Amino acid sequence: MVSAEELSYVYENVLVKLIEQREIELKFYIQQPAFSHMTLSVAFWHSDMYWNLYQKERCEFTCHAKYDNQEFIILSDYEGRHPEISNLRDIFDGWSESEATEDSDESLDLQFKLAHEALAIALCSERVKPLLEVLLETNNNYQNTRYSEVIRVEDPDGRFDVNFMHVV
Repeated sequence: MVSAEELSYVYENVLVKLIEQREIELKFYIQQPAFSHMTLSVAFWHSDMYWNLYQKERCEFTCHAKYDNQEFIILSDYEGRHPEISNLRDIFDGWSESEATEDSDESLDLQFKLAHEALAIALCSERVKPLLEVLLETNNNYQNTRYSEVIRVEDPDGRFDVNFMHVV
């Protein structure tokens, strides 16, 4: 199995690419007063990663013409176009193959934890965090909020009820 350090490096490359690809759209949502937070989660059993943007309670986003804030970025939308994304999907596919031979909850828990902790490490990296902070600073409310509260890494399957940004 790949190490957390190796996986976080692969995530960094993917995140930088996704931020570059959707910078204008990210800024469109983040700078709105309704912006609350974003979540990133990994569904490695589908070889996918999801990035969603959320609005504050009792507030509504002005919707972008092309991109919805829910499922704002789905990794599989970029499949085949970027080698960074292909590398990550290859790792996930390898996990799916090993999952077929090992039907162990303990093994799955380890994969869930590794997938999300490595993603959180990548989001805090010297390459990714400054890119996101520049975008977050376009929202006046960000100055009063911690990075780990605005960007959350959560397990979509519910095995771990934790924001992995607090773990790393």
